[in-house]
Amino acid sequence: MKLSDVAPQMVVTAKQLVVTVDNDTTGGIQLVSLDPQSGKSQWKADLPVDAVVADGPALVPIDGSDSIVLTTQTQILAYPLGGGDPKTWPLEQNWSVALTTSGVIATKPDNTKSAFVLYGDKLTQRALPKGANPVAVLADGTLVATDAHGKVWFSKDPTTAPKPKTLKAPRDTTPGTFVAATRDQIITAFVPKNEPTASRLCAFSLPGLQPRITTAPVNPAVFPTNFMLAPDESWAVAGNAWVDMTTGNSHVITSKWSPIAISQNNSWSKSGDNVLTATNQGKSLGPATKDSGQVAIPKGGTAKVVYCVASIGSDTTLYAVPLKG
Repeated sequence: MKLSDVAPQMVVTAKQLVVTVDNDTTGGIQLVSLDPQSGKSQWKADLPVDAVVADGPALVPIDGSDSIVLTTQTQILAYPLGGGDPKTWPLEQNWSVALTTSGVIATKPDNTKSAFVLYGDKLTQRALPKGANPVAVLADGTLVATDAHGKVWFSKDPTTAPKPKTLKAPRDTTPGTFVAATRDQIITAFVPKNEPTASRLCAFSLPGLQPRITTAPVNPAVFPTNFMLAPDESWAVAGNAWVDMTTGNSHVITSKWSPIAISQNNSWSKSGDNVLTATNQGKSLGPATKDSGQVAIPKGGTAKVVYCVASIGSDTTLYAVPLKG
């Protein structure tokens, strides 16, 4: 299948695979939902002919219901999981939109004092204190923001910023970087005072900020760019380490592991022309292929299939590769 983007995003669940493809008839882009095992088409939807996809598709909750969401240069579109007409919200020029697993967050480049959440069927303003970055949306429309000093804000007012709350740091650490947030937890990296190149990951519940797990030091340090959380949030890959998100136990997968994709059953890393696979218990299975030449890059998968993309020039193709074992 030919995709519409050289760096595509996709939604993968047990029941569907959603991607964007080129529509050769209209010259535009089409959103396609497929059966994740058979590849049979479930539904299709044409985007506006002049649309340029900026982000998505992504699985995002909107007012309590999961939707297939993407953004273009002029609007946000949310499609029902079963297909049909999308809900749309216009965007002003130069808005930045984040499609998170907890909701939609929009910001304006000339406004650092507020952000907007998609709640109550509209983009609703939430006040931000100086230095805070919006990271998540609670079910009641509260915006969650954080900084690099272990502070968290819960904002529900359009003009008045709330007072911060402080995350409980592990002993002998200093606050580090925000790593990830979901509908019900925020994950932060704290820096051990005696090991400044490492991170201790801590997960806190939302909105209560009760500590959930704390890992041993992970070295090298963990950042949002090298952290990936499994769909059910039971495990994660943090740099070169596998992490049990229910206990905090962790171990190194391989010393140079750097995640490029994750599913419920596997994670993947790339080393030269080799794509490496690991299990959901953090066991390395070695290279996915030993062939030289074009490399198909994993983007997600199910228990039986991994979805990979490979590009030649401007043409990007999606492949469904059976998993061994």
